[in-house]
Amino acid sequence: MKRAMAVLLLCGCAYFRTGRAMEMQAPPWAAEQSIYVDPNTEHPLIGGGFVDDVARDTAERLAGAGFRAGAPTEPDTVVVRIAFERHLLAGFTLHALLRRGDAAIEDIALDSADSACLGTDARCWSRELSSRIAASQKLASLHTAQTKEAGASTIVHLSGRLAVLELRNSTSELTARQARYFTDLVRSGALQRAPQLEVITRENLLVLLQASGKDLANCEGECEVDTGRRIGADAIVSGEIQKIGKNYKIALRLHETHEGRLIAAAVASGESVETLDDETGKATAELFRSVRP
Repeated sequence: MKRAMAVLLLCGCAYFRTGRAMEMQAPPWAAEQSIYVDPNTEHPLIGGGFVDDVARDTAERLAGAGFRAGAPTEPDTVVVRIAFERHLLAGFTLHALLRRGDAAIEDIALDSADSACLGTDARCWSRELSSRIAASQKLASLHTAQTKEAGASTIVHLSGRLAVLELRNSTSELTARQARYFTDLVRSGALQRAPQLEVITRENLLVLLQASGKDLANCEGECEVDTGRRIGADAIVSGEIQKIGKNYKIALRLHETHEGRLIAAAVASGESVETLDDETGKATAELFRSVRP
């Protein structure tokens, strides 16, 4: 009987320790901050891919709390890298290394001796790490600095439907298929940077354009905005691919359609198609930098 009670007490303590793990309280600005949890962890080989599981689950928890999924190449994205440090005698420490670009933000360290988590319970550890990240004062300070940098007057609130028009290809070097690829790159970037917007698919966009009777071949500026209104879009992205000198350039414009305002413009530039590929993601991020739900 005493043995059974001891087992129950031990299980109860284990449950209590695991249950003590911090529950995430997402900051009110979570939707405005993009985060990327690097899946390529570096750690000693330990059973069950523990650190890999922690990284994957941490990414899911942060996304579930409302943080935006970002790409590591985007200037405002905070990159989180999970690192494992084994102690000489016993135990270990998990690190969540936060960076933005080349600047280190914080090293959030959780020691197994102090953690509520038992052993290598990846879900418990990710719960603690994601909670510490969400509660990070240094991350909050960074967000405040970013908001001031952008300027409160430049914040634009957008919701509803977004149409990304096919980029006009004014070069002889790029094929129509390559131009469509870059348009899709802008669409995927818009999905990441402004998840509150419903991005119209290419297929649905073609149907809507045909129904509106608009030919966009020679349509620019107010014509594009008017087309956005006709197809029921609340915002519209348009642009053109050019080659100026040795550089390829993609000029992007974001309009809201109700008043026809130009919200933002950005340019991607590269000497090669490969470089243009990387720069288009950065330009799209810049295009939606001041957009909020």
